[in-house]
Amino acid sequence: MIFGSFLVIFSSYSQTDENNDPSSSDTLIITFDSIPELQIFIDAALANSPLLTLTDAEIKKIQEEIKLEKNNWQNLITLDANTKYGLYNQLIVNESTGGGDPDASLSNKTQLNYFAGITIKIPISEILGKKSRIKVLQSGIDQAELRRKALKREISAMIVDAYYLFKIKQETYVNFQEEFQAMNLAYLTAKRNVEKGLINIDEYSGIISKKTAAQTALTTSKYDLFAEYNKLLILSGLSKYVK
Repeated sequence: MIFGSFLVIFSSYSQTDENNDPSSSDTLIITFDSIPELQIFIDAALANSPLLTLTDAEIKKIQEEIKLEKNNWQNLITLDANTKYGLYNQLIVNESTGGGDPDASLSNKTQLNYFAGITIKIPISEILGKKSRIKVLQSGIDQAELRRKALKREISAMIVDAYYLFKIKQETYVNFQEEFQAMNLAYLTAKRNVEKGLINIDEYSGIISKKTAAQTALTTSKYDLFAEYNKLLILSGLSKYVK
């Protein structure tokens, strides 16, 4: 079986022709042995998926909201402070010099009084409400993570389908290639034989028609293969044409 140099398709890393012409001199020749494994395309698709990126951003946003909700106690804390300057009644106690009971007298004194304090009020309803809000937010994370798992499965399955469809097109192209080579050899033989008079013109015309049909099938198969490969690159996020 002859293949190798006959399989010419574009690589997303070396495409320069905007018309996607496989005959361009800037294309990369890829043989059967150099096609990346399926897992490479799956990993690339998962890493490049906009839907997964969006889901991850949604999960991160909800996680930040939970963090803020857990730390949001400022509205339950109040700072109280007051000052007053004026006359205040004071009870002054002096020890008695005679060894008896101390003397006490009431006097007025001008002075500055002040106080400051922190009040923390934590109603039961606030605690229960906070737990409920956090629970709702966590439920949002759980749902987003389930969607992410489902998306990963869908993307992986899509890449598997695209990859093996490409492999089918690849093998079909090789089969058409061999068929064309056989028909081309038959054509060259018939051409010599008709020149020598060994076959008539009708037989020669029939062989030409078969060669033309084989060449058309080969060309169609080549571009089918090229299309499937580029679809695989697009789906996996490796194509430079779709970003």
